[in-house]
Amino acid sequence: MEKVYVPFIENEPITVEVNGHRFLILASEEEDLMDQLEEFGDAEVREFDVHISDVAEGNFDLSHELTQISEHANAGVLVQPPGVSTSLLIESLESELPWLH
Repeated sequence: MEKVYVPFIENEPITVEVNGHRFLILASEEEDLMDQLEEFGDAEVREFDVHISDVAEGNFDLSHELTQISEHANAGVLVQPPGVSTSLLIESLESELPWLH
């Protein structure tokens, strides 16, 4: 079992929207979310358990709780690579993802 971290503000998960796509960002390292949290005043990071089924492929099973959070936020799940800042991840997605209208 591994841990992932999700940013929240006022009991709601923080989501990002990139080119019309909405994402809930999960990070394997809490520190990787810190640049995103600086943009929000009263944000917190919560820890969740996930089961890694194939580490080499990055496959994992979300807990029921994380699945519900994602569905409630009406967002896809984006796993932030270790050591990559949230701002760099978003910049990369902006250049790679097609627009949804």
